[in-house]
Amino acid sequence: GGRFPAPPASLTLTFGTVGLKDFVSNWLWHAARVRPPLSYGVIALDDELRRLCDVWGEPAISARRLLAGGPASVDAAFAALGGGYVRD
Repeated sequence: GGRFPAPPASLTLTFGTVGLKDFVSNWLWHAARVRPPLSYGVIALDDELRRLCDVWGEPAISARRLLAGGPASVDAAFAALGGGYVRD
């Protein structure tokens, strides 16, 4: 896959599951065309999207690796969303 910039570089991120692969793909397409160039990546909420980003050659990291407390904490956090959509 792609590479993340070294700290303290700014980084723009999106997140999703493989169910949102079309959204993520579209976001990546546009992020790659921003001028001046922007450092970007994906936080993959499932293994399938993480593997797909590798196939696309795009930088991605598993959400499970980012959150302390292990996989149960990640599952509980997203279950609390009730399948909703969060955007900031």
